[in-house]
Amino acid sequence: MLSARLPGFGGHCVIPPSILPAMGLFFLTTIDDTIVLALFFARGTGQ
Repeated sequence: MLSARLPGFGGHCVIPPSILPAMGLFFLTTIDDTIVLALFFARGTGQ
């Protein structure tokens, strides 16, 4: 998947450090979008 086998690490899968912040930002923006859409549709249902 997003892992690579690098020599010198005993053959363990290593996730490059730049992937972790990207995954965190993706998760936060997904949660943010979900909240905004929930508020939008809740407001539309109340009218």
